[in-house]
Amino acid sequence: MRRATAVLAAVIATAALGACSSSGSSGASTSPGGTAARTAPTSTAAVAPTDAQLWKRSICNRIDVGKVAETAGPHYRAAAPRRTVRSDVGRPAIDYCAVTLKNSAGTDPATMYFGVSAATWSATQWDTYVRARVNGDYVTQDARYGERLRVDGQDMLVERGPGATRVLLHVGDRILAVADSTVGLTSHQLGAELDLALPLADTADAWPAQIVQPGCTAADTAAAAALGAAPTIRRDQDIDGEQTCRWATRGEYVTVEGDDGPANWPVVVRSMQRRWPNAQRVEGVGSAAVFTGRSNGEPPTLRIATEHHLVLVRGFGGHVGKATLTAVGKAIVGNY
Repeated sequence: MRRATAVLAAVIATAALGACSSSGSSGASTSPGGTAARTAPTSTAAVAPTDAQLWKRSICNRIDVGKVAETAGPHYRAAAPRRTVRSDVGRPAIDYCAVTLKNSAGTDPATMYFGVSAATWSATQWDTYVRARVNGDYVTQDARYGERLRVDGQDMLVERGPGATRVLLHVGDRILAVADSTVGLTSHQLGAELDLALPLADTADAWPAQIVQPGCTAADTAAAAALGAAPTIRRDQDIDGEQTCRWATRGEYVTVEGDDGPANWPVVVRSMQRRWPNAQRVEGVGSAAVFTGRSNGEPPTLRIATEHHLVLVRGFGGHVGKATLTAVGKAIVGNY
């Protein structure tokens, strides 16, 4: 499969299945240094910003990559930036950038991800989220759990899973994040990496609240119906030449992504219908389609086969289910 973002996918799946959402308006607070945090624009971007423009807004464009490598360990050196930006519209929704590190052992380069929440979070909303994660109230895509960590006087939240670990910190009215799925850092090392990013939190410009690609708008109405409300966050991107569409609120999301890997997708999807006990055949969309409900940490997912693509329609919360995800799929599958 032509998916250069496989590693990042393991990182950003951290809170894809938050079991519930916090309520109330998000009030601004001050950062540990006493500086008021920025508030994200709420209007839709007239023209979707390019990855290069988003990179300029990011922490990675400002952070000392030499210190990032030093904190990661003696085997790492800073490499030329790949200028990678990606978003996770799980819970919380995080806009990530990537710092690439060379490994003196000669293995593949490692990557650290730094991010800022797409939505604002009040101190009350953050405390509610932390308590729920620590108490195990949220069942997430890769069975993560939360653990409090104190580094250099800062109270951070560690979320661990089979493929990745990330550390989160509430700064002003945003959540600052650092994630690792390739380096294998300890929680304290990740906390130290996040500490490097902390002084930059107020200088990283928030992305527009809604980044919309024209090809995704065909499913806007169906996605809003699945969410149960109009999306407050949009993160449409062209990733590795594939259109990716994302609609989200604070606690709900719907995503569509395509894979044009070398496979006979109709045959693959039909085999899923036979092999997976919880798979439900879906008629009238693509060459073949199968729906699976939430199971084994996976969110409700509709897999649609076209002649050249596997289209994944996923979601959680709101009115997400077989009927609503099928409506999203029908509205947009023609793009693949």
